[in-house]
Amino acid sequence: MKDKNKKDRYHKEKLELDGNGWKVDTGTEKLTVDFLFSIPPYVETKDESGSSHVGCRIPDYLARVLTSIKENNRSIYQILSDVVRDCLYVGIHVRLYQYGMEANSKLNVEMTKVLQAAQEYRGVCNRFQAFCDEAAFMMEHGETAKAVEHFSSIAIAMSNCDDPWLRGVYMKLVKDNRVTKELIEKSPKAIRDLFEE
Repeated sequence: MKDKNKKDRYHKEKLELDGNGWKVDTGTEKLTVDFLFSIPPYVETKDESGSSHVGCRIPDYLARVLTSIKENNRSIYQILSDVVRDCLYVGIHVRLYQYGMEANSKLNVEMTKVLQAAQEYRGVCNRFQAFCDEAAFMMEHGETAKAVEHFSSIAIAMSNCDDPWLRGVYMKLVKDNRVTKELIEKSPKAIRDLFEE
């Protein structure tokens, strides 16, 4: 009987679209569609405490929807399990709001954004270092002109970058690195001018 009551309550507690937000019975704020769209795609397979395997059967139509999301031309997902993880993550936030736990939801979203920003910075540094290693190898083996050519294409792309944060990070990395300092000196004047104070 207890399980039946729980199932009945589950079916009755449905979210209703109300203006620009989701109307919930508990909690202090509306869950807006803008908030849901602001949640970064979540495809992580583990956190600092590890990972857990969760399996369940789903209807065929849901499986087809998941596949269509993955194959959409605007999709960022590489594999189907990434779609499942992200949908689960977004769905969790809906339920957190529904049961008056929106503070938990906001904290999780903000933490995800911060972690992704930190990972983006690490990725930028790793890609830059990989280029420097390759450029140094080329110069050591008599391919300085080719290394300068590659560096010039990167410098031009960097100067045209619309993201001021990303442009600033690359600019600092270039100016602080021994290899790229040497490449700047060997580059044409138009490229050298990009790095003048």
